[in-house]
Amino acid sequence: MTDEAALLADIFAHPDQDEPRLVYADWLNDKGDPRGELIVLQCSKKTDEATEKRVARLLKTHGQAWLGPLASVLTDVEFRRGFVDKATLHADHIQLEPLAGLPDWATISKLTWLGQPYDNRVVRRVPRLQGMPAGFLVAVAEPWTSVEVGCWVEDLESFRTLLGSDKFVGLQRLEPQRRQGTFDDPSWLAGVTTCPARHMRLPIGYRRYQHDPGEISEWITSAAGLPVDTLTLLRADTEWRLTRVGGGWALRLHAPAVDDRLRAEVAALAPGLVCDFELTGAVDDALVASGKARVASLVVSAPAPGRPLLTSFGSLTAVGWSAEGWWAVDRGRVLLVSPTSGQILRTFAINPANCAAFTSDGKQVIIASGNQLYAYELATGTVCARATCQRSARALKTSRDGRFVVVSAEYEAILFDLVAGQLVRTQKAAIYYTSAISDDGARWAAPLQVRPSYQMNIYDHRPRSRAVKIAHDLRDPCFLADGRLVAASRNKELLVFDADGKESQTINNAPDYLLNLVPSPNGRQVAAFIHQDLGLFDLGQGRLAWSLPANVWAANLPYSSNSTPICFSPDGRMLLIGTPVPTVVECATGELRAAAT
Repeated sequence: MTDEAALLADIFAHPDQDEPRLVYADWLNDKGDPRGELIVLQCSKKTDEATEKRVARLLKTHGQAWLGPLASVLTDVEFRRGFVDKATLHADHIQLEPLAGLPDWATISKLTWLGQPYDNRVVRRVPRLQGMPAGFLVAVAEPWTSVEVGCWVEDLESFRTLLGSDKFVGLQRLEPQRRQGTFDDPSWLAGVTTCPARHMRLPIGYRRYQHDPGEISEWITSAAGLPVDTLTLLRADTEWRLTRVGGGWALRLHAPAVDDRLRAEVAALAPGLVCDFELTGAVDDALVASGKARVASLVVSAPAPGRPLLTSFGSLTAVGWSAEGWWAVDRGRVLLVSPTSGQILRTFAINPANCAAFTSDGKQVIIASGNQLYAYELATGTVCARATCQRSARALKTSRDGRFVVVSAEYEAILFDLVAGQLVRTQKAAIYYTSAISDDGARWAAPLQVRPSYQMNIYDHRPRSRAVKIAHDLRDPCFLADGRLVAASRNKELLVFDADGKESQTINNAPDYLLNLVPSPNGRQVAAFIHQDLGLFDLGQGRLAWSLPANVWAANLPYSSNSTPICFSPDGRMLLIGTPVPTVVECATGELRAAAT
């Protein structure tokens, strides 16, 4: 055995210890190998900016080579202390079996499995395993020794079978998930008296897709016989943490903010059950005074001067602007924000959204969660309509009143009538390109791939009516208030078409290709991303009025994205950019305004 092989064998035999890795780092540094520097930096656990930049540079330059033979089957790799610690596995039986005996797997603490599962030596040696179907885990012959397992549950039977399984030895944490959506019915836990793990985390939604304040209390009651030390019920950004105390539960609630729904849920808790709060928003004195809650710890995300509290959130899925203020979809909730102070005025929870759109009348938000569509009333935060889609939605557009919604899915554009709760029409469409719908919902457009380019088609509601074929090489359509269609071409042009599909206007002074077209309320202007820059087209003057470079509108962000949501103010004078630090632009001048003053 060579010196290097002996050093690596010691690391793989003791993956939790730093000393074998640092001995190997000294050996590598003597050889001038940059991996020695990576091991030393990551073992030192320094978090300063210079160290992070150096580690990132080393991994960008050498990371793929340091994966060795595992590079062919691993993605989304994270290095820790110089070796692979977390990764996603993309491999079938033929690809993986020749690599299964390698010692390199020993340093991986968490592995997410994508692909057809099968029992092998790799998955059995990983402490934390994600992505396996529950049915597969309980069907294998030998027990699992992972301390943490996240798995997919198809139905109630597989969920109960998982909780009653004896195929796990020493399992500490279990995280079941649904492939589509969340666990929506507390009765799934009713009468359950077995669980292979000490701790369980469960993503929950809303039964019948409507908010019922008593549901949280039902979940807690249903879990009475569950033999776990802790149970975490996760709904959007709110966590209800239950810790076993004697024969009952101690409840701790972690919430980013207090809204009317949360107050109602706390008020509906069983008598004698008081929840300790961990808040990342303002203290709610009324809730504490009710006797149902007490503040255990308060972590206030204070905004920088002149910046709204919205800066503490992640990338937004959709933005809207009504007379009340700014609206935003932030993962599993909807926020109303004051345009003047930047303070969050109101929030309500929704099912986790993969895409969303606000109606232009400022009354509803339409979201797609998995293969389900929901219309929420902004005034009350309740579901007013819903429908089921055959496929998971990638993007959606809505008519002014929210009745008609066109969904862009994989190779399909699908029109729904949410008031009737039914599908109206399905058409083949180009993948990765969005569709559009007119304000009145009577006409909709979708790009169809006609090799070697794309053809834009306009449809009505009649299932078998012929499409109006307007042009090739068009994408990202939108309808103006007067019913005309606007789309971008591959030639960096903005084209306008009348109701008959005839081209009526061309604007060709854009410096780059156009994406994410959004019309103003009066239909006289169109905002669009010009590659990464933001631009405004004046249709009356037939030209690009101004463009805002990405290093200006996204100056405080780690990256800029031409999929960032944008919307006009109701009067069309302002443009809101839905970055984590919301940015407002004056439409007349293109000047950047402070997000909050």
